[in-house]
Amino acid sequence: MASTATYWTFAQMDHDANVWVTDASNIPGLMAEAVDLNGLYEAVNTAAPVLITKNLSHGGKPPAGKVAHEIVAIDGRAITRKVVSIDLDHSATTAA
Repeated sequence: MASTATYWTFAQMDHDANVWVTDASNIPGLMAEAVDLNGLYEAVNTAAPVLITKNLSHGGKPPAGKVAHEIVAIDGRAITRKVVSIDLDHSATTAA
């Protein structure tokens, strides 16, 4: 059965540390940082399926199917948005 849940993560550039960092997410425990935006996408997309499965497991039965995950990165006035599909059955992500 496919899930209809949509997840989101906001990220911003920390100019003092010169890294991208996650700022907020509705995936509990999701925190990541990277020197560039592609690295941040990779870190978030690696951690998200694991955290979604662990956080939403009820009675030993993890969620299944595909869910959408939107990542919004903000640097000053520039906003970058990326949506990926996460396959919880196989822990894979693909650009949507």
